[in-house]
Amino acid sequence: MEYRNPYQVRHTYASALLTAGANPWYVASQLGHEDVEMVFRTYGKFIKDDYQKPKPEFRIVGEK
Repeated sequence: MEYRNPYQVRHTYASALLTAGANPWYVASQLGHEDVEMVFRTYGKFIKDDYQKPKPEFRIVGEK
């Protein structure tokens, strides 16, 4: 496996979370940012348009 410095691993982690549909505010907190601006500026291309929609595995109780 090719060596990756800590910055690259951090970037990969954030990109993977956002590509999977994670909430950008959650990612910002994981990276230690006080606000989400840096996440949008740096990783905006990985943010899905539907990140605010509920995921199927998080259905509301009683919802079919």
